[in-house]
Amino acid sequence: MLQTARLRPRGSYLQSRELVVMEPNILFKKDTGELPKKNKYLSALLNEYSDPACVVEEILEPHYREVQANTRPKFISKEFFPGTFVFGRAKKAKSPAFGRTGKLNRKRLVEKNAVCHLNLLENNNLLHFFALEKKMIAKAAAAVFTFKNKKGIPLMDLIAEQEFTDTLWAVLKMLIGHNKYVFWPTFQDINAFGEKLAISLINDLRLQDMTLRKLIKLSILTGLVGINLKEEFYKDIGGSGVGPSLMRTKNIIRLNRKISLKRNVENAKRELLSRLNEKMEIDDRDEYLKRLKKTQRICFFTDDFIETIFDLHWIQRQVEIFPGNKVILIPQASRFGNDFSFLDIERIINLSSLRKLKRFIYQGRVIPFLGPQMGGINFLRLPYALLRLIAESDLLVVRGARAFEMAQDVEKPIFFGFNVVREYTESLVGLSAEAAPPVFIFKYPRERCFGSFRGRSRPIRMTGPKRARLSQYTALEYFAKNKEVGNVH
Repeated sequence: MLQTARLRPRGSYLQSRELVVMEPNILFKKDTGELPKKNKYLSALLNEYSDPACVVEEILEPHYREVQANTRPKFISKEFFPGTFVFGRAKKAKSPAFGRTGKLNRKRLVEKNAVCHLNLLENNNLLHFFALEKKMIAKAAAAVFTFKNKKGIPLMDLIAEQEFTDTLWAVLKMLIGHNKYVFWPTFQDINAFGEKLAISLINDLRLQDMTLRKLIKLSILTGLVGINLKEEFYKDIGGSGVGPSLMRTKNIIRLNRKISLKRNVENAKRELLSRLNEKMEIDDRDEYLKRLKKTQRICFFTDDFIETIFDLHWIQRQVEIFPGNKVILIPQASRFGNDFSFLDIERIINLSSLRKLKRFIYQGRVIPFLGPQMGGINFLRLPYALLRLIAESDLLVVRGARAFEMAQDVEKPIFFGFNVVREYTESLVGLSAEAAPPVFIFKYPRERCFGSFRGRSRPIRMTGPKRARLSQYTALEYFAKNKEVGNVH
């Protein structure tokens, strides 16, 4: 049996590891469909869980099974699916939004991404591996994605494309011998840099002088700040920072860690102020402000680190103006990539510019709550206590493009705030990612902001020489329809 790698704690995360050299192994046998017998990582996993179906259930989390089987909340539609298509059924090549299709080798895709994730751990000095060991873990991960649940459905067919990265992390943690809930702070340096920059920007932009309407747009725009660092960070380890879809970086707000913080702040400030007065093509801020007057409880799901610091100022101003509002603040439960997490709240609310928010938290007018145990939001995998809060809420605010893709079948009033910078989002929204436009859109219960992603067949000329294929209908068309009918629902 595999000698489990021994780990010793350092600070709040696991730092080093005693390595075990593994013999070479060919994991997949041609056309047999047999489980590999020589991969020691896989053998150790199966020895612990006894059955591949148990491994699948553990990866998908216990409360996921219970919600599916027994107590699905009424606000989650029976057709709920957390994304645009099933990961295992994708028939795409590199650029799905542009209509270029081809057979996808999922085994190779999982193995490549697994190696990138292991490289990420090494680059952060969290764990270290021999090259042969990395290869073996990657092959074991690819095998786990073929494991079937008790109904005979493979893991790869039980998750959405938008859940792939989170699922892969869970698989790797289980293979290496960790609890799948342990967190690895793989973006700690980038987040620390982003925090310093955000604090400096807040001081320079004089947020206290902005209206709530303008502050909402500023918060969305700050999602463009520094996402080049994420992309560059992943490219350094042989992967992509935006998952399966490509990022258009022409109009994002770049950061450069080779120049001073002061210069980065000046550049970001100039870009943000320049875009702040530009017209948004999809803009439901007026609808949002109108609904706040009649709203009591709001669930606010956060996203990336820098923009969430600005979101907290948005929430602070909102609760100040509308004292009848109670905001349930829902960041990720742990650290996933460059997302803001529940663990960051206590430190960030001590900023002098957030002293009112800190008071609102003590008064119970803003309530931080543990959110998803993943980078995205699968509402079927949220804790029951949080599902009850969502059921009792009047409306939701959901930040981030991936969450926009994952939450369409949630039958609650939802405002989505994000920027269009990826090919997937471009197809769903109908705006060119080259321009990186901000979006703030309202979704009515029992409606969707876009039609079938897999059925996209409408080529349209976008910015530049390229053509994109749009969904059956887009968020831009949904927004225009609601404006035309006067938002009467």
